Amino acid sequence: MDRPPNGTILLDDSIPWDISKGDVIGIDTQFVNVGNQLFRGFKLIPHGLHLFHYSRNDMRYGTWFECNEGDVYLARWDLLLEEIKLVDLKNEPLNLTKALDKIAQYYGTVMMGYPEDTTTWHQLIGYMDNIEVLQIFLPEDYEVTTSTSSFEETMILEETLAGTHPNSSTGNSSSHDHIKYTVVQFKKNRSTDINTITKDYLDKSWYIEELYGQDVELLLAELQLAFVNFIVLANFCSGYQWIQIIKLILMSPQWIGRRLSWFVKLLQLLVSQLRKIPPEYVFGEDSIINTQSYIEAMENIVQDIIPSLEGSCCGRMKMKGAILETWNQVIDINNERFSIDLTRLTPSIDDNDEDAPQIVHT
Repeated sequence: MDRPPNGTILLDDSIPWDISKGDVIGIDTQFVNVGNQLFRGFKLIPHGLHLFHYSRNDMRYGTWFECNEGDVYLARWDLLLEEIKLVDLKNEPLNLTKALDKIAQYYGTVMMGYPEDTTTWHQLIGYMDNIEVLQIFLPEDYEVTTSTSSFEETMILEETLAGTHPNSSTGNSSSHDHIKYTVVQFKKNRSTDINTITKDYLDKSWYIEELYGQDVELLLAELQLAFVNFIVLANFCSGYQWIQIIKLILMSPQWIGRRLSWFVKLLQLLVSQLRKIPPEYVFGEDSIINTQSYIEAMENIVQDIIPSLEGSCCGRMKMKGAILETWNQVIDINNERFSIDLTRLTPSIDDNDEDAPQIVHT
């Protein structure tokens, strides 16, 4: 058989599916319950970056990969690690031939066409335009699980252990096993001058430029990567990073003021993300992110950004209209999906303000 069109993932017969353990497999944001059905993989996977994932014993495992025309991947069981490994067969010609024979057998019957809506997926990862993004942030094998920590988390843990047990060896940390998200330190200051410290606290424009320079596309790519790892794999550090980046951006009104068209794109991305995030991840006893931290991040739009949009020039007025239109979509989604009422936000909120953002129980 010739290579099938687009990309293909073949599930090897060696995978010991255990339905009693809740085994679920998926690609991108879609999940397939293997149940008792015969299922042998995904076909017609579009060009670009994708996330192959599966669940077992309340743990989710994911592997990011890049798909090009004619690519064939084999998902096979690793007996030593007891995990499914996704293997690119372009460097395994013998196994590729065997895989193509099986694909010819399964293609029209027990292989599922790409189940994700391509427009939705592009909205979620559109700024992750090549594999370099994975190389920058992910472990070397591009694998992430529910329990994968960030490099920052691991360093903090090792420092804590070293302080508690100074004579013990914690080993040498390697980025091989961790996600290398940008470390955001909101308490960092440029100066010891009290006026500068106050100014830096109120506006983080200087800090966002220090971290990302002019690479605003990389900033959005990291935001997208963290979000997908968060909602698909329930990875805590990714949810935390997602909120950290949003908070950093929204605490940088001067920086945003120089990039209003870019800010519209950010809000549009946020709308797409909020439509996909499971409500229980945002609100509830088992929420992964802190609900109040999320609301506080949203506060900055009303407190600092919208008031800064005042101006009489046509271009600025047009941008303000686009920003307010998209912000209203954010408000509607929060109310409908999370029962969070952002209309109570005001430009002058304090801890005891009765008009502070309210969570509406329905």
